[in-house]
Amino acid sequence: MLSFMRKHSGTWLIKTVLWSVIVAFLAGTFFVYGMGGSPGSSGSVVAVVNGKEIQLKEYDRAFRNLVEVYRQQFRGQFSEQMIEQLDLRNSALDQLILARILETIAEEQEIKVSDVELTHRIKTLPAFQQDNSFNPKAYQSYLNYSRTTAKQFEQDMRENIQREKVQNLIKDNIQISREEVLKMYGRENEKVKFSYVTFSKDHFEDKSEPVEDEVKEYFKKQVRDFMIPEQINVQFVRLTPKMMEDGINLRDEDITDYYDSNQGKFHVKKNYKARHILLRLNSTPGTDDETKKKNKEAEAEAKQKAEDLLKKIKEGADFAEMAKEHSDDKASGANGGDLGQFTQGTMVPEFETALKGLKAGDISDLVKTTFGYHLIKLEQVNPARIKPLDEVKDQIVKDLKFRKGKLRIQRALKKIRSAAEGSNDLVSAASSAGYEAGTTGLISRKKHTVPQIGIAPDFFNMAFTLKDKELSQLLNTPEASFLLKVIDRQAPKEPKLDDVREAVIEKLIVKKAKDTTKARFKELGDQLKKSKDLEKVAKELELDVQVTPFFSLTDSIPGVGNIQSIKDNAFSTKKGNATSGESNFAFYLILVDEFEKAGSPDEKELRGIYDRLKSVRGDQMFKDWLKKIRATADIQINREMMDVV
Repeated sequence: MLSFMRKHSGTWLIKTVLWSVIVAFLAGTFFVYGMGGSPGSSGSVVAVVNGKEIQLKEYDRAFRNLVEVYRQQFRGQFSEQMIEQLDLRNSALDQLILARILETIAEEQEIKVSDVELTHRIKTLPAFQQDNSFNPKAYQSYLNYSRTTAKQFEQDMRENIQREKVQNLIKDNIQISREEVLKMYGRENEKVKFSYVTFSKDHFEDKSEPVEDEVKEYFKKQVRDFMIPEQINVQFVRLTPKMMEDGINLRDEDITDYYDSNQGKFHVKKNYKARHILLRLNSTPGTDDETKKKNKEAEAEAKQKAEDLLKKIKEGADFAEMAKEHSDDKASGANGGDLGQFTQGTMVPEFETALKGLKAGDISDLVKTTFGYHLIKLEQVNPARIKPLDEVKDQIVKDLKFRKGKLRIQRALKKIRSAAEGSNDLVSAASSAGYEAGTTGLISRKKHTVPQIGIAPDFFNMAFTLKDKELSQLLNTPEASFLLKVIDRQAPKEPKLDDVREAVIEKLIVKKAKDTTKARFKELGDQLKKSKDLEKVAKELELDVQVTPFFSLTDSIPGVGNIQSIKDNAFSTKKGNATSGESNFAFYLILVDEFEKAGSPDEKELRGIYDRLKSVRGDQMFKDWLKKIRATADIQINREMMDVV
């Protein structure tokens, strides 16, 4: 089967493959593909784990694959500096070390992977699926893209499955009691809602003006907040791909090859053009019998109105005019219910399901969603397609020129750097190559607005890591490439009060407001606990009372946020009683309105919770187990070999 896949992987006509999906999938596995490799392969040894060697070639491949995963994840924000910041060299080695440890365990336990298992895994990878079946073309394209052979990829996959089996051996020992499952069900399904008043942490002003002694005392205590930071002046050469575009000539085969290799970029999802009329349900939150009765009546009324409109439309009434007059979706209703064009997957499931059953010009029966009852008129369906070459040729030319331009400016900057290293003169080296060097003027880590540079965090991050007169390595950002050199540096220094007086007074006023607000919040909290009258407190503060919908301990509180302390306070307070809480930016005065019991779970719900708990706890147990196993493993690392990569 594996030889069949290799033999026929280039014969399919379907070419669509989304590389972002492939990278996301590969990054989501426990180990990055490409870590494996025969321990006996030639090359220098980077490490030895329990007698098993990790070769330099293998380490190089694991490191570069890991870099590519992060490059795809962060895209334009990725920089060479992130390799050091994320410590990717050591991360790649750690993955290989853990792989060797798991290989040893697998051998001891006689855990193997059959050809049948391997074939099934590869054929069912989402990255290689097309119309719910294995697409050999996508498989071969991935091999070409990742510059690996089918044999090597299959070996990596075999080792990956073997490691998963070891992982499952550990995770399968996890025991979850029924009591734990029921407790989690309660956390997720018991709900509460509350009324609240909120205000910022500097809401109440301290009306007294700061006096000189206060200013001096505050400045003395907080002088570090007003330090004049280190400042540097950076000399730089900045080149952009656009500078090179005029000299770039493209061949027709270059354009065709790019189109054939990047069809995922030119894939257009199935999309619709439709109108709708919405009749909202106007339901009221609550579980008491009276509220349930009102909601049922409101739903019946909305349904009847929708049925009446549908009848009128079938009898000849204009759909657009009916939408303008009757739709509760005012935004689209004003335009005759027009929703414009939207791709498949944009609308809620019930709406999408109804669309699939319509032809252009058809009008649906009543469609109920969480928003209410809809009438839908489908006006146009555009099937999924690959844009033809003629349609995207201009964009391809632009992309190719940009890519080639980037390569050219990088080569130019390398020559400038080489010349500047010899002369220690970046300005002359740039001028000799036909380019200009600029300077940033004095900048600090906090204040570094330089119009010529724009928003380029990597530029400033690198600048502040350079030593005086040190010439940087080549820096590539999405828009430009740079060489940098620090030509002046001013050490941080403590300011005089008169130099920062306005800033000191401003911060002191804010501090006094926060202190006043905190004290007032405590007073109001005590007052509310006694009176249990939130409306009175709100009126006194000239603020509005807000009400949350029902939420559980595992939900984020709508309108408030996922603040665990507030959730805990609400659930531990009796109905009708008051409590309080705070976030990083605001205080909350709370009156608990109502609880909604969790009810009785069915076995399907309990099984879902059981599986989730087991997965989470199993992952943690496996990590803990790996940590212990690694601590006892015989590991020897040759750091000098790592620096070669």
